[in-house]
Amino acid sequence: MVEAEPTALAPGFRAAGVACGLKSDGGTDVGIVACDAAAEIGSALLLTRNAAAAAPVRVCRERCDRASIRAAVVNSGNANAATGEQGYADAVAMQERCAAAIGVEAAAVAVAETGTIGVPLDVDRVLDGIDRAAASTGPAGGADFSAAIMTTDAGRFVYTVVSSEIVKPDALWVVDQTPEATATLFACHPPGRVSERIVVHLALSA
Repeated sequence: MVEAEPTALAPGFRAAGVACGLKSDGGTDVGIVACDAAAEIGSALLLTRNAAAAAPVRVCRERCDRASIRAAVVNSGNANAATGEQGYADAVAMQERCAAAIGVEAAAVAVAETGTIGVPLDVDRVLDGIDRAAASTGPAGGADFSAAIMTTDAGRFVYTVVSSEIVKPDALWVVDQTPEATATLFACHPPGRVSERIVVHLALSA
């Protein structure tokens, strides 16, 4: 088995992450990941039902074509939550700036933000970061993008896919605790159906 670079992107994807000044330590805090596949693509958004959702969630709910997402623009250091209508306008500005910079419709760009709550977003810094991130996206940008969504993480944790399998919904053993550091991902199989689940098992590698 050939072990791939954990942050390598699938063919047709490009990403980048830059520092715009939201994080006090000067760390990477704005990122973009985009899909340039020429063929028609499918996508989905999983969003909270919370009525007090943050501005980027509202933008995704109200302005995204959930089935045709081509990119995501993210920041860390400021969650843009509990920031009122100005926060919503700032999240819209992020979506539109990213769309223009990478050449897609605004409805094809999802927005995500994480960090401090209740503090107005320094949107000018973020928009500058979006411009620089868009200009530097590439197939090797996965690591920088991942850094752009880290906030209070104790460090960078890399998991490697160990195996995958198709199981029935009642196969609860797949989430049994283990002495090793592992992770398990689930999805409906086939997509949108509930008859079976595809389960992907991962192990901490770095």
